[in-house]
Amino acid sequence: MPCTTGIETSKISENRSARPERLSVMLMAVIEYFDGELPTKRRVRDISAGGMRVDGAEKLQADMRVAVSVGAIHAAGATVRWTRSQLAGLAFDETIDPDEARKKNGSAPIPQPKTSGAVPTAGWAGEMRDAYKP
Repeated sequence: MPCTTGIETSKISENRSARPERLSVMLMAVIEYFDGELPTKRRVRDISAGGMRVDGAEKLQADMRVAVSVGAIHAAGATVRWTRSQLAGLAFDETIDPDEARKKNGSAPIPQPKTSGAVPTAGWAGEMRDAYKP
């Protein structure tokens, strides 16, 4: 029977086999932005050697460059390929090992804003050196 969609099914199966296998996961990733925004934690829904899909895409825009840390992978370069509702698809600059991303040694901590470095000297705060020692 002839194909009525105008798409050759052999080309579809070729494209699917060329795409890295996606693994459905429940991971947390830290996404760092290059525009000065503070890093954010996002839930990873699925991951492959070539990219990942994340929840909470409100700060992400197509073609935006970011660095991603997930599991044992730290600061992997990525480009946002698409956003839809609260989801975003990121493509890694270089292939990763999804098993490394699934390791439980945690992602990089979210950096805190830099403080002025001032040390309190007045009142009870000036006497406190360590919160866990009397």
